[in-house]
Amino acid sequence: MSLNTEKSESSLLSSTGFCDWKHSHERLHNHEQSAEHLKATVAFSRRLKAIGRVDTELTQQVEHLEQYWRSVLKRVISIIHFIAEQGLAFRGDNELVGSPRNGNSLGILELISQYDDFLAHHIKNEANRGKGSHKLFVSYNNGRSYQHNG
Repeated sequence: MSLNTEKSESSLLSSTGFCDWKHSHERLHNHEQSAEHLKATVAFSRRLKAIGRVDTELTQQVEHLEQYWRSVLKRVISIIHFIAEQGLAFRGDNELVGSPRNGNSLGILELISQYDDFLAHHIKNEANRGKGSHKLFVSYNNGRSYQHNG
């Protein structure tokens, strides 16, 4: 196969596609070895080194959010583990942060937030969000799930 023929087949693959899926492995291999593909790969690598990915900022935001929620989750799991070990009830009469009757899980979360700046900031910004008739809570009673308005 001449270089011109390979280049034209490679161009067809990248611009119009093809329907011969039985031989797709061969065609893809030929495309990946073509001068056109190699040139594009080198250009992409140079661009990546020079200015980074198009979604670099978005990727950093996602990583920051993942780390944030992992930190929240670690604290909540520790509280759940402690309450379960002690055989205590998790919930109180309500699920409102700041309420004296919100149960052991939220009560301990509030207690720890007095000494944990991260948790205090989280509770300040996220606590009791969406309370009212539009928020739907899922409760568990004897293994059966039902929904009620909060």
